[in-house]
Amino acid sequence: MNKPDRETVYALLEEITQTPGLSEAPQTELMESNILDSLSFLLFLECLDDRFGIELQPTQAPPAVWKTPQSVADYLLNL
Repeated sequence: MNKPDRETVYALLEEITQTPGLSEAPQTELMESNILDSLSFLLFLECLDDRFGIELQPTQAPPAVWKTPQSVADYLLNL
């Protein structure tokens, strides 16, 4: 498994959600703002597996992990 760095996580979230600027606003609410919907969430998990060999099931991490780009990056960096 090759862990992505924080900026790579932000860039991947920006790419998947088509939402520029998440790296400048890492406290942006992803789910509540409908930036990370169910389809983009599954695509993000697929990209983590394809690009970094990180296999996560949708229910493996607590919901709070997916709250902001920062919380996602924090979780992935601590795997």
